[in-house]
Amino acid sequence: MVKPHIRKDGRWYASIYIGKDIFNKKSYKYIYGKSYDDCEKNIIDFLYKKENNLINLTDEKEDIKEKCFIEAFEDFIEEKVNNKKINIRTKEDYLGCVNKNLSSLKNIKIKDLNLEMFKILFDKIKNNDGDKLVNRIYKIIKPFLTKLSKTKKIEYNFLDEIILPKVTNKKHAKCDDKTLEILIDLLKKEPKRQYLYNIILIEAFCGTRISETLAIDYTKSIDFDKKILKIFQQQVKIKGQGYTIEKNLKTDKGKRYIPLLDIFINEIKSLYAKQEMYFKLNNIVKNPKYSTLLILNDKGDMVKENTAHRHWKEFINKYKDIYNINEDITFHSFRRYFATWLMKNGIPDNVAKDFLGHTNIEMTQYYQDSDFEYNVEQFNKIKPNISI
Repeated sequence: MVKPHIRKDGRWYASIYIGKDIFNKKSYKYIYGKSYDDCEKNIIDFLYKKENNLINLTDEKEDIKEKCFIEAFEDFIEEKVNNKKINIRTKEDYLGCVNKNLSSLKNIKIKDLNLEMFKILFDKIKNNDGDKLVNRIYKIIKPFLTKLSKTKKIEYNFLDEIILPKVTNKKHAKCDDKTLEILIDLLKKEPKRQYLYNIILIEAFCGTRISETLAIDYTKSIDFDKKILKIFQQQVKIKGQGYTIEKNLKTDKGKRYIPLLDIFINEIKSLYAKQEMYFKLNNIVKNPKYSTLLILNDKGDMVKENTAHRHWKEFINKYKDIYNINEDITFHSFRRYFATWLMKNGIPDNVAKDFLGHTNIEMTQYYQDSDFEYNVEQFNKIKPNISI
């Protein structure tokens, strides 16, 4: 019988041959378990179902050339999920996008695909939905067509002949004082998303990146006596292991010290005390590995960056129409707010550069959003050198 092996992340696994995939290559089913015995139990259970035909696994499969595009693409994505290349959420996202935008290929067989077909489709999508969606669909289906061409199922990858439109990334939306006040008031009324308030408070008045914010250690990062925030670690995503905390920062200038205002220090202490009280009253045991982090979720565990982005987007979508909030405001907008705030309060650019962890002043100046009212206020301070 197949024996389990241990992975780097501590999980046990085994690979079992289940036949050939849609490209006529050997395919394997990966079985996982929390321990050796757990994995072995799952292997026995899988083999029993396989031997008794309780699961649909066959060595002989229909020639992919005779399959319709959408059906074959779904099989391709399912193989990716089985091999742990993508997760279920990504699978649903890809299939939803393809089914919605490439529905005209639903009954087109693989052997009948051609370049002109994709050119017409992409032109239609570009005219209806814009360049961004064209690039997204291209990115989703290209690996599938590449595999088809490599296995001689199609003549070549037709997408190689298509010139993609250039998409310019939108600048992070500006967040002014009024907007920040509105967001803070709204977040105070969202108990289930309390940690989002903590994030924007820190980023707006410390200028940290979201990866750095989520890695702030209450006992090690904050020196309450010297009133300084030390940035020395960040949250990173490691393939096969998920999110973790590392001391390797984005740039050499990333390791830095940021001074803290008294009012900010008091708010941080208050927020941490409330968080600790919540865990105590609800008998929640914090994850020992991340127990001293300043920002934790309601289960006492580290907040993952992708989860924070998703919750923020949900929050913005909830209130954007009611309070006329720009939907493009992201966590990074508050880092830019910090840079602008320093500029307005007369902090020299070379000092602001160090607080932000930038390698050059030009980047710091780029972060400083222009404010017409502030510019007029500064101009009005000027007096002519001659009498008129």
